[in-house]
Amino acid sequence: MGESVGVADTVCLLLFSSLLFLGTVDRVNTSGTSTVAENHNHRVLKLLEAGKEHGESIRVSDKPPQSHFPMVLDQQLRNDHSVVSRRLLQAEKKLKSTEEQEESWRVDSDLKLEKIPELNSHNTLKYLTNNSEGAGILVTLSEAGITYVKEVLVNEILTEITPLSLPDIHSQVACPIGRVDTAITHIELSGANFSHSDVDLGKTGITVIAEDIKTKIHLHWEYKYASSYIPLPISDAGWADIEVIGMQAHVTFTLQAHNGTLRLIVVERGTHIEYLDIQLYGGASWLYQWFVYAFDHKIRVAIESAISSTIVSGATKLDTFLLKLPRHLPIDDISAIDVTVVEDPFVSPTFLSVGAKGEFVSVKKSTVPPQADHSLTPGLFCSESMKMITIALCDYVINSAAKVYYEARSLELLVDELPQDWLLNTAFWKWLIPQLYREYPNHDMAFNFSVSAAPQVELTRNGAKALAATEMTVLVKTNTDFVPVACLSMTLSMDALAGLDGNNITAEVTLDAVTLELKWSQIGKFPVQLMQSTVRMVVSKVIIPILNHSLKRGFPLPVVPAIHLQNADLRYDDGYILICSDVYYKGGYIKPSATFG
Repeated sequence: MGESVGVADTVCLLLFSSLLFLGTVDRVNTSGTSTVAENHNHRVLKLLEAGKEHGESIRVSDKPPQSHFPMVLDQQLRNDHSVVSRRLLQAEKKLKSTEEQEESWRVDSDLKLEKIPELNSHNTLKYLTNNSEGAGILVTLSEAGITYVKEVLVNEILTEITPLSLPDIHSQVACPIGRVDTAITHIELSGANFSHSDVDLGKTGITVIAEDIKTKIHLHWEYKYASSYIPLPISDAGWADIEVIGMQAHVTFTLQAHNGTLRLIVVERGTHIEYLDIQLYGGASWLYQWFVYAFDHKIRVAIESAISSTIVSGATKLDTFLLKLPRHLPIDDISAIDVTVVEDPFVSPTFLSVGAKGEFVSVKKSTVPPQADHSLTPGLFCSESMKMITIALCDYVINSAAKVYYEARSLELLVDELPQDWLLNTAFWKWLIPQLYREYPNHDMAFNFSVSAAPQVELTRNGAKALAATEMTVLVKTNTDFVPVACLSMTLSMDALAGLDGNNITAEVTLDAVTLELKWSQIGKFPVQLMQSTVRMVVSKVIIPILNHSLKRGFPLPVVPAIHLQNADLRYDDGYILICSDVYYKGGYIKPSATFG
């Protein structure tokens, strides 16, 4: 109530002074000499001219300067207009009182906080209390990564804010000399930038703070005065430029696991403006500087409210984006990787970890996932690394992929063509397997390779090893078809080297050793050791290149779209691989798309 009285009385004070200046209020002396009002108008004119010289450089801060046109009235004018004079003097006192209260508030108060009423005490982040049990993939942001994400978020919020149109401000004032309609319209905020920002990971949420935000506002001001004292309404209008200096804004939010993905919930937000630098143009702008003072608080409230609303709107968009992230990332027509978030993010003052299931699943049939027997500890980092993000990938993920492809019977290969075509004729084998040549002289041959169990990958600090139990069936072409004549059981030992291609993890294997054993034969027993070198050559020259061609495609890591990994390096540990990388934000939200889950 005190504020509205101050605004009303200030506008009345301005208008009454302008009326005196225009000579629309006068009192004629019966003797015909100069009127008291004319004498007073002469004094007011001098005061206003002095105010004009100073008013062109007037700036508005938290506490306006002292009045440039105090109430200096002749005693006779005070007697004749005692009611109006008392009202105006009271208005000036109330305005000063209001200014002092506002100044005290601005000096002593902190950021104005706006609580979100729908939240409760359960909306908190996990803080060094839980394990990421069941997470096959763990994504951890280091301090450098958190700082980068913070800068991206602040820039995105400021980009979202500007340009921003604020709602018009209208006011109707009733005072002893009439009624005044005032308005500030076409309010547009533009060009926001900041000099400092910070992020705090606490027990109740993640707080992002931007300080020393500077922005500019352009607006149109006007007033219209109507009274029975004057025949025609009095009005004036112009433009104003405002520089917002020292603004602070912050938002606190939580991240929660929700339906297999993440949910972002705003807990608290706040905005505070330290200083407004206002310059009026047009009309008698030097006279109406008090007009701006009257609306100073309303301008602040409009800016703070608009920014807070924009922050919440941006957070809502990000929340919607996160909720639409796919739970499964398709690999091909056989498998997809389950990237379901297994539990709430793990937050400490120096890092943030999010665990995903990371299990390969079949897209053709539903299977009951096995009980998780793996656990990645939150906060895994590459030692002595300053990278922004660390992605830990346990061997369970790779082995689940091998299991899916094995059960889909896709790990089979028929070799009926070779650059060395003489290998695929019984004539080459007549000295190694004489009975084969005697039974099928000069017949074409083929080898059918298939795995007899899901391959197993073991990750250690020395690297990655893969073991595959396979079978090689020897086929001989007769007049009509290929017929199986013998089968060898083989164990392939391979060394694996992981790599990155964009946001995909890839691999390449090299053959280490081959062991052979005769499983069955239609042509009688024969010494399989004699076939060792030939089989090894076929595996290394044919099987391994085909396998590497598939592994080169790799599979996608659970990285949010619009984020690109760069300058990455990989390190091995017992049971998992660490991918340490910087990240680059490509800008904008990429709409998630997936054909599975």
